[in-house]
Amino acid sequence: MPVWPEALVGSITHTAAWTAAAVARRDQGFLAIGIDLEPADELAFDLWDSVCTPAERAMLSVICGVTPGVAAHLIFCMKEAAFKCQYPISGAMLEFADFAVDVDAEAGTFTATYQRAVPQFEIHDRLLGRFAISDGYIASAVVVTTERTP
Repeated sequence: MPVWPEALVGSITHTAAWTAAAVARRDQGFLAIGIDLEPADELAFDLWDSVCTPAERAMLSVICGVTPGVAAHLIFCMKEAAFKCQYPISGAMLEFADFAVDVDAEAGTFTATYQRAVPQFEIHDRLLGRFAISDGYIASAVVVTTERTP
């Protein structure tokens, strides 16, 4: 986990071919950032149950016009970004089941809703994020600001 100067918040991610970082200033209202980048390939079927809730599995075939396996990888990517965003605030080591993701494929947005309370967040609080699938990669990002709305 990177250690940022006190005045900054940030997140890093990498694949075999790419590395990315996102950084923002605390004095501009940013509390945390989480980003993730994944290859836009099929998530192994044996991981679907540990990554996706039953409701998420039900929507896999309709997300973004991609295969259910790529949609499962998208959900993985979204939950990774949500985890990375919340961790500097809560210090909680969350499992995939601790977030429920709802996707608006047309808008390129998602919400990650807490399924258990952790410091600073209650059950049903939501983190708002954005995602994109392009050039063989899935990218997702979540930001928490001082104006967050659960």
